[in-house]
Amino acid sequence: MLFKKLGPLSFLFIILKCLNTASAQSPQICDRAPDDIMKNLCLNMVDVMVNVSNFIAENPLRKGMSQDSSGDRPELKCLNQSCVCPYYGGQTDGSVNGCTLPNGQKVQKALRKEIRMISDEERNELFKAIRDMKDTSDYDYIAAIHKLAYEQGGAHMGAAFFSWHNEYCKRYEILVRKRNPSLALHYFDSTLDSPLPTPADSVLFTDEFFGTTNEQGYVTTGPFAPWETLEGNPYITRQVGQDGRFLKDDEFQNGQFFRRM
Repeated sequence: MLFKKLGPLSFLFIILKCLNTASAQSPQICDRAPDDIMKNLCLNMVDVMVNVSNFIAENPLRKGMSQDSSGDRPELKCLNQSCVCPYYGGQTDGSVNGCTLPNGQKVQKALRKEIRMISDEERNELFKAIRDMKDTSDYDYIAAIHKLAYEQGGAHMGAAFFSWHNEYCKRYEILVRKRNPSLALHYFDSTLDSPLPTPADSVLFTDEFFGTTNEQGYVTTGPFAPWETLEGNPYITRQVGQDGRFLKDDEFQNGQFFRRM
């Protein structure tokens, strides 16, 4: 009876709380969704978490994968600073956002900015944290979640896009802030680059940001080179202008983006 009275956002809150267990009972919760859209979102999330655990079990030679599983990361289902505080090495006063680090600083809410609007120091610290995630298997873990969700469907090209990625970005950001709680998961606004005569000339594709590519399309410079992919390639492959493009501002204004997300 309770679930019949829940709206979509309330139900989403409940399934996100249950998501890390990915147990056999999880699909039963999805049957109680208020509508088909939320049911499909719930089932997709459960399937992805189960399959991530299977992916980890089937790839024991990948650094750190054999001992990691979705159930080993309870910090990722936290919904406030008080919950995640111990994983940052801090102490909570019990309030929702009360978290004090060993150096006495208070943990603030993450403030996400356009990547080109932050200082060089902050950008370098962010990239350093992501590099450490890669070296300790956290990056492969969070990347596998997105890869499997995309391949299975449900996280893209549908109504679940924003809800699913909102939770996904939160989890990614927690892994970043475990390295440095002052950081945030910043973004890049591709509408700033779309007017360029040659978008491939964007400052994003330089050594200071996402690196440059060689003739084979391998990213061989910058903070993310070399970078072994989930498929086992030694480098990230990027073909600017051949596969995908920058979004244009008018696509947001007239809704085109939302029809093909």
